[in-house]
Order: sequence, then structure tokens, then C-alpha cells
Amino acid sequence: EEMKVSPRVHVYTFARGDADGDEDGDGDDDSDDRGDKKTRHDDEYDEDYGDSTTTTHTGKRTALDVAVDLVADGLLPEGGYIEPSKFRREQLDALGCNVQAREIRDAAPGKLVVCVSFSVTRLLLRRMQG
Repeated sequence: EEMKVSPRVHVYTFARGDADGDEDGDGDDDSDDRGDKKTRHDDEYDEDYGDSTTTTHTGKRTALDVAVDLVADGLLPEGGYIEPSKFRREQLDALGCNVQAREIRDAAPGKLVVCVSFSVTRLLLRRMQG
């Protein structure tokens, strides 16, 4: 039987969580708000990947959420620069990407280096090509 293997991609990016007063959602507020990884996520917290398995779509994004959204915007632009798109992990997971994000290190106050990993699936490629 043919084995289906999807390449796994790891993208490293800088991100900071949504801060008070960050109305545009780009995480560029100068406050030291990294977001609390455990307060916004209701279900299991996975220590191996530094994120949870499910998310809610209310409140502020953590730095991990922002990093996933940055990668999603690069792969599947939605809304452009005028209106930021948020909480897009489920959209990528619906395409079979199995998105995982983990904190690598603190780069500056409130700014993290995050690794976002995902599988490149046929569904993702079809969606990217339009």
C-alpha cells in the first residue's frame, strides 16, 4: 500500500501577544504582554509543543497565536493589510496541516522567537494555488 507522506515545515518568526490597546491586532504595542499560554486555552496544555490542542476565539492572542496567524497569512492571505485575520490555526488544521507552535526563546521584552511547524498537504497546496 502506498504511504502518504507530507513534508513538515518549520518556520521561525518573532511574535508578541496582543496587548491592551492593540486594536489592529498586529502585536506592536510596546507593553511587556507576552500573553498567558494557559488562560486563553481551555483544554489540554501540551508541554512538548508549548501550545494547547484546542483554542477559543475570544480575547487576546498569545505570542504563539500571533505567530501561527503570521504563517497562515503568508500561506493563505486573507483580508490583506487592511483587516488582520486572527485565530487561523483551525483553518490550517482543516487542510490537514497539524499546526504546532512552540516558544524558542525571549528575544526582547514581550517579543518571542516562535517555531511554527506544519505539514504541507495536497489540500494546502490546492488552496494556495487558488
